[in-house]
Amino acid sequence: MRPYPQTENIIERQPAWKPHSFKGRQKLEFIITETIVAVQYDSENIENVYQINGEIKCRADLEGFPEITLKLPTSNPLNIIQTHSAITNPDFNTSKKLVFSPPLSSFHLLTYSLLSIPDIPIRGYFQMHINESGQAQVLLQLKLNTDIPNNFQYCRISIPFSREIASIVPTHSEGNVKVNEENDGLVWDIGQRFVGRRREASLPVIVNFIDAEITGDPFIVDSNCCAKIEFRILDYTISGIKLDEKCISVARNSSSFTPKFETSCQTFEYLIWNSWGDVKYSRDPFYIPE
Repeated sequence: MRPYPQTENIIERQPAWKPHSFKGRQKLEFIITETIVAVQYDSENIENVYQINGEIKCRADLEGFPEITLKLPTSNPLNIIQTHSAITNPDFNTSKKLVFSPPLSSFHLLTYSLLSIPDIPIRGYFQMHINESGQAQVLLQLKLNTDIPNNFQYCRISIPFSREIASIVPTHSEGNVKVNEENDGLVWDIGQRFVGRRREASLPVIVNFIDAEITGDPFIVDSNCCAKIEFRILDYTISGIKLDEKCISVARNSSSFTPKFETSCQTFEYLIWNSWGDVKYSRDPFYIPE
């Protein structure tokens, strides 16, 4: 009697999360997004908060049931928070490699945070004082870290108030300043770069208010206020993770295709509290944005 053939030599193992093979134009895409949580108080009594979280998303429309090996080149140690069940090697935290058989459609491959955090990207100094005539005298100074690319997709700052604005007298060094649509705050659009070798920008402005207070954020009351920074930098991560074709190998797939990569670093919440105000808000440094 002839023995039965070994099926493992004939049929590729099919992961449970991939019920059928992909048919069509093949593509492999990775998206790395790092988010920054930062709160600066300019206070001896309250410690500043600074946290970096990241995620790697993958879309692998590949024929068959391939196995992908992805190297994570980074000099900063990572705290792995969550991984997809498709990852098959348990030593990824030390080997800096991810081996996985991808499911169909887009999925979150990995989420992480940084254990060793470098200096803050934009350091700020914010002062706001309301004088006896009811005017707000505002000074916001920003300095971009020399290790951060001076090339933003956008960089803007908003300063909310608890009163309706009547007029402003700005003398800013760069960008555009205007009153927001709700008439209860300033918007300073720096643009795509900090002008000058010193990588600094300043916003001195006088704000005149209408007498009546408005109902807004309960933590924003007169001098107890903050500046909120929003920015996004493309093709950059604070962790140093940057993927290219050399970082990837694909087994059990003989087709030719070019993998694509997208990398960005952006703010989730980035606050600078008024040095002359009574801070009534703090953030848990271990909070992880979803």
